[in-house]
Amino acid sequence: MKFGPYSVDFTPRLVFEDLRFSIDSGITHFWGKNGTGKTTVMNLMIDEIKQKNLEFSYINQNYRSNWLWWMTVRENLDFACSKLGLKYSSIEKVPQIQGQLDWLKPLLEGDKKQVSFNIQNEFSTIGLSGGQLQRVILLREILRKPKFLFLDEAFSALDKTVALEIAQWLVEQQKEYKFEIVSIVHNKNLVEAMPGKIYSFRTDFNNRLSLETSNLKDI
Repeated sequence: MKFGPYSVDFTPRLVFEDLRFSIDSGITHFWGKNGTGKTTVMNLMIDEIKQKNLEFSYINQNYRSNWLWWMTVRENLDFACSKLGLKYSSIEKVPQIQGQLDWLKPLLEGDKKQVSFNIQNEFSTIGLSGGQLQRVILLREILRKPKFLFLDEAFSALDKTVALEIAQWLVEQQKEYKFEIVSIVHNKNLVEAMPGKIYSFRTDFNNRLSLETSNLKDI
């Protein structure tokens, strides 16, 4: 899919005119220093996708904010399935779940409601590790059958080993269910674990943004 043209002037912070690019590799990474416009461009892409009425999912680095904490694990997944006319009361009825039963079943059996949160507005977990929660959030979004999955540093709050395991798992889901992943990353290991097209974001002395396709060894 082709995106753009985009023109933004946040002088003196960031300027770009007639920015165009395409997403067609299955997985696309946005790479670059902070302040070079990666999140801005991702938001413009999301706006364009909304206008075209395409299904998408979005997860940022505060992945806990993507969880519906007043619902159980099962109810969260029910919510995703409801648009498909499915009921999650029997996980065997949802074909997308078949490869996930080993780790998912214990989470469903241990459902607990959780509504409390602390003074930093950081919700408590429902007994899930960060890796378990991130994986079940991703699973819920995949169940919605998005055309695009946007990840804005979505693994940055996780342990590096856990992040790599989940990235590799996500690649398997992407190959199986054929959705596009657009990921903002600052970790070369994650780019290596999720091979695809890389756009390097660079700005000149006048804060003008340019995009260049890059190889992993060049970033």
